[in-house]
Amino acid sequence: KKSIMESVNPSDDPVKLVKDILALNFKGMNSNPILKLWYNRDLFNKLEKDFYENDGMKSIQEMTNSGMMMAIKNWKALGKLRNDLDDNFILAIFNSIPYIDLHKEEIGLKYFPQLIDYITEFIMKGLTTYK
Repeated sequence: KKSIMESVNPSDDPVKLVKDILALNFKGMNSNPILKLWYNRDLFNKLEKDFYENDGMKSIQEMTNSGMMMAIKNWKALGKLRNDLDDNFILAIFNSIPYIDLHKEEIGLKYFPQLIDYITEFIMKGLTTYK
């Protein structure tokens, strides 16, 4: 997280910033052997079940979500993000994007990583340009 945040400009347009963060996140997930195992779908399902049963996911999500929640609040204050949606709902939208990668085999490998890039762009444009 620290490396990713040091590699981006928090003042960038929200669409660009989120796309950059997600691209760096996916690059890290695919190049790091530990993260690659973590995002193995079968292993992930087992770990996720265990974490939910033991409330471990809550701690991880709180740590990850705190920075994103600060960005959401900041973008709203600057008028760069929709105010008609609850902050936690927007955070849930952001958190759903990496799960798409877990289903790339079912969706079709030939569409990745472009699919993630477009979905992120569509989501961010929907959150930033709604009238």
